[in-house]
Amino acid sequence: MDTEEQKLFSASHRAMETGDILPLLKEELKYLIQSRRLSEGKDEMSVSFSVPPTVDELTPRDEERRNRRKEQNREAAKRFRAKKKRDYLNLSRLVFALEARNRTLREEVRCLAAERESLCHAFLMDVRGTISAPIGDG
Repeated sequence: MDTEEQKLFSASHRAMETGDILPLLKEELKYLIQSRRLSEGKDEMSVSFSVPPTVDELTPRDEERRNRRKEQNREAAKRFRAKKKRDYLNLSRLVFALEARNRTLREEVRCLAAERESLCHAFLMDVRGTISAPIGDG
């Protein structure tokens, strides 16, 4: 078995043991890419994930830009939070006003319903009085 097949076999064994197929997929993909490169007559590509990528140091100018962007971002975030707070307070005030208006309207509805009930009762009493009164009294 060559090293590629050994890596593929090892990855499939780990996948079956752990239930995580990601290492197997990575190895299969690397194997497929290498096979295609070789079939196209290209050189073999070596891929290693063990060495972390190096971070380039920034020039003073780039550092200054980075710090300026950070400060602008902080200020924008501060403005955004202040705006959200204002919006929340405005909405809270609106909710309070609408709830008060709702209470007033519900009370008005209750009063009007009571008045309607009273008028209906008076109307029925008047109609009953008219019906029960003798015809010649009028």
